[in-house]
Amino acid sequence: MNIKIYLILILGFTGGLVKILGSILHGSRSLFVDALTSFANLVSLLATIYFYRVSRMPPDHDHPYGHYRLGFGGSFVSLIAYGYVAGIASMELLYSIEYTVELESLYYALAGLLLYGLAIYLSLEIGGFFKAYGLFTISELYESMVTLIAVVAGALYSYLIDYIGAIGLTLYIFYELFSIGRETFYSMIDKTAPQQLLEEVKRVFEEMGFQITDLRIRCIASNIYHGDIRIKMYRTMDLNNAYRLIKELKKYLKEKYNLELVVEIDLH
Repeated sequence: MNIKIYLILILGFTGGLVKILGSILHGSRSLFVDALTSFANLVSLLATIYFYRVSRMPPDHDHPYGHYRLGFGGSFVSLIAYGYVAGIASMELLYSIEYTVELESLYYALAGLLLYGLAIYLSLEIGGFFKAYGLFTISELYESMVTLIAVVAGALYSYLIDYIGAIGLTLYIFYELFSIGRETFYSMIDKTAPQQLLEEVKRVFEEMGFQITDLRIRCIASNIYHGDIRIKMYRTMDLNNAYRLIKELKKYLKEKYNLELVVEIDLH
């Protein structure tokens, strides 16, 4: 893997560790919950990297159509990770009694914010899949800022402010659970391809003189499509030339749109 990817993992792990240490040593529940989300985010990243690579494996005997949908494994691990930390955070807050927040927690919160900021910067610099991860992880920076405010106010005024901040962060974990679950669900229900792609497939076949009687295309993963098209051909046509054109069109659609298309021919 790229050295920058290792740095992202190290920065993310260290950021979460620093926050956990600060919460244990100096009493902040907000910092504790923030640390839990950092570790959940790191587990999600590792799982997403793994399942993304698996999903790109070529077709084999057990998966003749490819491994694309194994990519959703990352989302399922994310749901488990965030569900686990949501449970821990909820129990920690439920059984918390009056506590003291020391101002030193601020330094750990700042260190965690800096480490995650560097991880996000590297993610955006690498680009591609990691750019999407970096944009998603920006929410960690917002959480860290909430933690900073809660820690300072909790240390200077009342632990209740820190406690309320921790409740807010925990509720956000449940929101992320809902968001990831909804996105995963809608990604797996075989939605039709975008209208623009359907129109493009119709256009290229009709320009070659084929008459389309049916067309179905589904999205099986991000920007990956499977479908079938039924066309009408007449025995008076040059069939060899028609088959050659169909082969070229399938290759064109595969290379440009990542579309695996099965062509059914009604010969009249």
